[in-house]
Amino acid sequence: MDGAFDCLQDDLANKKILFDQVSNDEHVTFIERGIRHVKEVSRATMSHLPYPKLTKRLLIGLVIAMVFWINAFPPANGVSQTIGPRELLTGVKTTMAHAQYEFGKYL
Repeated sequence: MDGAFDCLQDDLANKKILFDQVSNDEHVTFIERGIRHVKEVSRATMSHLPYPKLTKRLLIGLVIAMVFWINAFPPANGVSQTIGPRELLTGVKTTMAHAQYEFGKYL
């Protein structure tokens, strides 16, 4: 978190929540790695699409779809070995209906 959330430090400490404050323009490698992963998966998916360019709306949809699928499966070192982050936070299970079509493949 940045300095704007400094007022929450005591409340978070009482709830045993780790508060890691960073200064402006400081890089957080864990977050940056996640962003890089989403970009890599999105670029890989774009390379399989039949379109030479994507519209802005389609690109936004692509990134949303990639984040959806990244969060649908549990990470190896995650909180649960059987439930993905999406289901843990929203309570909505990922079903085969979600996997009916690949991104960019529509009838």
